Amino acid sequence: MLIKFDNGTEVEFNVYDAETADIYDSFLKSVTEASEKLETMVNEAPGDSIRLMFGVIIDGCDALFGSGMGNKICGERPDMKVALTVFGKIRESQDIQVDEITKLGNMSIKKYGGSDA
Repeated sequence: MLIKFDNGTEVEFNVYDAETADIYDSFLKSVTEASEKLETMVNEAPGDSIRLMFGVIIDGCDALFGSGMGNKICGERPDMKVALTVFGKIRESQDIQVDEITKLGNMSIKKYGGSDA
């Protein structure tokens, strides 16, 4: 599925490709870990908390879409709004793809499944 980010950069993202699924799973774990750290950092070191999450999103984009794509998608200057918007678009694409495959699976089961063996 093609994802178009706010700055016009487009990437192909297929959550059903096995390698992409592994990379995406690692990316989600990194975002979860960073989010947990942010809870304690945000009041003490707001700039560092932004840099942390921005870095996680950049690294995840590089892993998913190729080296250098994180900066191409997010830009060079750490910005929490940009990072969260990029992450949101990736998650939205995942949700759409999961919905599509669920419908396809249900349709196939309904059409071809059954216990006529």
